[in-house]
Amino acid sequence: MPRRDLTFRVFVSSTFSDFLRERHALQNIVFPRLREYCQQSGTRVPGVEPRFQAIDLRWGVAREAALDQQTMNICLQELHRCQQLSPKPNFIVLMGDRYGWIPLPPEIAADEFESLLAQMSDDERALIRGKQPVAAWSADQTVRRIGWYRRDDNAVPPQYVLQPRTIDFPADASANDHQRIQQEEFADWSRIEAALSAALTSAIAQAGWAEDDPRRPKFEHSATHQEITHGALAVDDADEHVLCYFRTIEGLPPNAAGYRDLNARGQQDATALQRLGTLRDELAEAIPEEHLLEYAVQWEDAGDPEKTGVTGDQPDADLQAFCERVEQDLRQIIDRELDLFQQEAATHREQRLHAEFTGQHTTHFVGRDDLLQQIQDHCTSETAQPLVIAGVSGSGKTALMAAAGERLVQAAPNAVVITRFIGATPESTELRTLLRSLCWQLGLATGDEGELPSELSELAREFEKRLGAATADHPVYVLLDALDQLSAAENAHSLWWLPRKQPEHGRLVVSVLERDDASGDAHRAAQRMLPDALVTLQAFSPAEGERLLDAWLAAGQRTVGAKQRERLLEGFRGCPYPLYLRIAVDEACRWHSWEEPEPLPSDVPALLAALFDRLALPQNHGRRLVERSLGYLGAARRGLAEDELLDVLSRDTDVLGEFRARSPDSPVTERLPVVVWSRLFVELESNLAERQAYGAPVLSFYHRQVREAVERSFLTEPDRLRSHQHLADYFREQDYWRESLEQQRARAKRLPPTPRPANIRKVDELPYHVLEVAKLAGKDDPASPYWDAVADLMTDWQFLEAKAEAQPFVEPEESEQEEAAS
Repeated sequence: MPRRDLTFRVFVSSTFSDFLRERHALQNIVFPRLREYCQQSGTRVPGVEPRFQAIDLRWGVAREAALDQQTMNICLQELHRCQQLSPKPNFIVLMGDRYGWIPLPPEIAADEFESLLAQMSDDERALIRGKQPVAAWSADQTVRRIGWYRRDDNAVPPQYVLQPRTIDFPADASANDHQRIQQEEFADWSRIEAALSAALTSAIAQAGWAEDDPRRPKFEHSATHQEITHGALAVDDADEHVLCYFRTIEGLPPNAAGYRDLNARGQQDATALQRLGTLRDELAEAIPEEHLLEYAVQWEDAGDPEKTGVTGDQPDADLQAFCERVEQDLRQIIDRELDLFQQEAATHREQRLHAEFTGQHTTHFVGRDDLLQQIQDHCTSETAQPLVIAGVSGSGKTALMAAAGERLVQAAPNAVVITRFIGATPESTELRTLLRSLCWQLGLATGDEGELPSELSELAREFEKRLGAATADHPVYVLLDALDQLSAAENAHSLWWLPRKQPEHGRLVVSVLERDDASGDAHRAAQRMLPDALVTLQAFSPAEGERLLDAWLAAGQRTVGAKQRERLLEGFRGCPYPLYLRIAVDEACRWHSWEEPEPLPSDVPALLAALFDRLALPQNHGRRLVERSLGYLGAARRGLAEDELLDVLSRDTDVLGEFRARSPDSPVTERLPVVVWSRLFVELESNLAERQAYGAPVLSFYHRQVREAVERSFLTEPDRLRSHQHLADYFREQDYWRESLEQQRARAKRLPPTPRPANIRKVDELPYHVLEVAKLAGKDDPASPYWDAVADLMTDWQFLEAKAEAQPFVEPEESEQEEAAS
């Protein structure tokens, strides 16, 4: 399948302490160059913004993800995201003389675990499963833990789960106390971890597992080995998307802690050495020579980083050569991908994105059989008016429209089914671009591919005309979801553009939000225009709710106990809509079988507020990280690319200050470590959606109510102003162009001259945030400096030139133009 965007997301895998020089050099030198190179490469793919993202989960923070025992799960999830988003390249291996840390499995299948328990001594079983006191690291206190592994019958199939580590800091603990307590906890855990690992591996030997038993790796392979298996050895085409760098340290002492694997006696660990050699051989066989570099360094250089100058901009010779080779290797793959990239026409892209959106919303669809049949009957019967589906927020309108589209495709193979989910793409939110897209697809279906008018009223008539060109042999069914999500510009919510009558072989089905505020304007217009065509989406029945609950739990390979199930259904009875149940099930998938959850909040806003409060707890992610991450996403015009969000969070002194306070032993860094955001993303993922924003994939919110909950919690007026100001400053500091005039002139000597690529993200986002700041801070005072900033931007020749260059790819919103003019 051809690439649809140009995000190059590369996972970096290596052991930690022995590769600090290389990791710092990559982060400080190579990766910034590659980010800049990708941005400048926009000249080769107009309208698409190539992006480079390096995912190094060990850089910058050593213990952030360790206490919750989810380190390996987070690493493998992030690796999988790299593989999904960036087919080539996506994986870098740095391998030295150390095999590395072997983590305990975070989960073990129950039957497997219990068979191992049977092989253990009483003391080993007590350590793993028995009640025991564990130091709380404050004076004269202990906490009781029911074993380090607990059986979770909510997992399907059941499994034993490694329990989190806990640290109870005294209320009056100083920063030095925090650091000391963390060090004591880490030393204590290291002893416990070693004992647990020894008990499990001894039980495996007693049970007589074969050396090649597929159950062994999660117990015996290092974290790096497991990453390499998933990233290079167990995937297709590793020779095309994996890069390996093998380092040998000449003169390395046999007892060099941190650079070799040493046993309890301080000697080389023979088992680790053997596994390292085998892994190295397997990689050398799987990866072609051109993607593999073997290099040597001297112990004096590699063993004392403070004397090598690697924290500066000019590393020593061997590290400089390493950096140049990594950059060269990645550039070659990126260049090849840029050359092979199939530029997708905007109209084709819009059609594809809405088709993908359909699939995302029908995977676990249940119920609504009567409405699905009513929509099908409407499309196949002789009826004069469009069908309007109305419902409150969260009632399942989008899923119903997606399922109806799929059913129509199956029921009428000769029909042309066109679906648009308004708000899912930037183009679908503007009436003009929506109608142009519909007219284009109707033209393909009916053979009328003539030039489209530019006048909006004529475009609306053209839409009606092309819908009327459908035939009995090839009828056309157009489904438009969420008319309320259209921009209010051009009076779109009055539905003046929507045909009152349907042609003989063309059918329209639309959905609108039923609400009392301005977002319900489209519903009120439909009530006036098409009162007899309105169908109201009712609440889910208890039976439909139970079917949906079971489907979503099964999809997550989870179940719940009887009391937990009653908690879910009790909440659902109070708010019997799919969105409520989905958010509740997402939380329930975190419940273990031994937990007794509190009653759930009574509606979606309260449920989301409770989620945000849980995430913001000090023992989870911290208040600042949660409120600013969600606040910036909520304040952004289209959403933010993941690297943009990390940039913005890293510029936020409150976020960095909270991170340093929570992780005082982490290396000093001016950039928020990726792992901090990754841990939060894992818990937010079901409430976020990745969408296209003019050539760049951005993160936004899955549903309107999630956005509104974020606005209530984190974007009240002072916070909203700060967020827009922060985003305005961020985009203002970027260049308007992806290459300099000198680079353009140099390129013109080799290739036919073409315009410089504009920074589309800046052109699209900056004016929005400058306007929002003016409206919030400048109010109605035309003499305010904030409104002067708007005028300065709208008359800045660089902005106007970049905007003109970006015009084929970015449609300015009418509301923005009106604000600027006023």
